[in-house]
Amino acid sequence: RTLKGGITNKALNRILGLKRALEGSYEAISGAYEALEEAQASDDVMERMYLTDMREGTRAKHDMVSRFGVMQIELLLDAYAIDFVSMAKQLSLMSKEIEATEGFLRFKLDKARNRLIFLDVMFGMVAMWLAANALF
Repeated sequence: RTLKGGITNKALNRILGLKRALEGSYEAISGAYEALEEAQASDDVMERMYLTDMREGTRAKHDMVSRFGVMQIELLLDAYAIDFVSMAKQLSLMSKEIEATEGFLRFKLDKARNRLIFLDVMFGMVAMWLAANALF
């Protein structure tokens, strides 16, 4: 749809709803990214993610599997972190597009308001001219 056809209240409400949904999604993704970073910063948390291998086998096997498991978990979490950053950037881009659309809509509304003010002034001048002619 083009915006030339007219700006409706429904369209403005949809844009506002989209903007709020994007902000909520962005906050959720940012929170998930921060949680991933905190988990990766803690060695204890990283080792506890591989609990199934800790329950099985000997201590030597556990140390080797644990180190390998932590490396696997770190790689997996790094991939998730990259995905979260990518999603955050996409949401940020969409938010910027919505802000640009809002700016365009503000421009259109300002233009319509200015036209109404111009017409009001013109009608006022015509009324004043008619009133002046009626006196003479």
